[in-house]
Amino acid sequence: MLRCDKCKVDLTGPLRRCPLCGSELRGAPDGEHPVFPPLRLTPPRSRLPVRLALFLSVVAAVVCSGVNLCLPQSGIWSLFVTAGLMSFWLAFGVAVRKRRSILKSLLWLAVLISVLAVLWDVQTGFSRWSLNFVLPLLLISLQLLTLLFSWFFHLPLQDYLIYLTLGGLFGFVPLILFLFGQLRVPYPSVICAAVSLISLSALWLFQGRALRAEIRRRLHL
Repeated sequence: MLRCDKCKVDLTGPLRRCPLCGSELRGAPDGEHPVFPPLRLTPPRSRLPVRLALFLSVVAAVVCSGVNLCLPQSGIWSLFVTAGLMSFWLAFGVAVRKRRSILKSLLWLAVLISVLAVLWDVQTGFSRWSLNFVLPLLLISLQLLTLLFSWFFHLPLQDYLIYLTLGGLFGFVPLILFLFGQLRVPYPSVICAAVSLISLSALWLFQGRALRAEIRRRLHL
């Protein structure tokens, strides 16, 4: 048994100096076994799928821009494609960097992108493309990304239930705007409302008890 007279501790293993103070140890080692168990290091995740997806996004933006330049009479739709791809990668980057608050970051990004799209629409004549297309697609993406990141990062159930519920409730906003005559294209709004209804129904049927408990906890009921 080895002993450090300065720290007054006994040590095992083939040590020469005290790991606490660095002083010489007295006594004899009682074996060649390591003091600490071996660490099982998890191999880092491969970044190839992310880099491949980023490369394909760049290719898609370049191809769309080239086609749009060759056919200028169809409008500047390539800008919308590029902006959508940039928004997706912005959301993905924030979600990866903010692992402890991924879902909150996604929710705030959805709000921010919606506001920017509406402002851009207003500045270009307010043809309502932001409400007809961007808002429904953004809300559908919010719900799908919430499920994707919850599964990918193994988030606890109570962490994503409330955000998935909020995403489902917000998904009815485009349909409400359409019913009040603010939208002209019904298909994205109807699809968004259908996805939200399916999502909320699945939550209520399969995780209703956990969802009610989480709501009571957050509202201090």
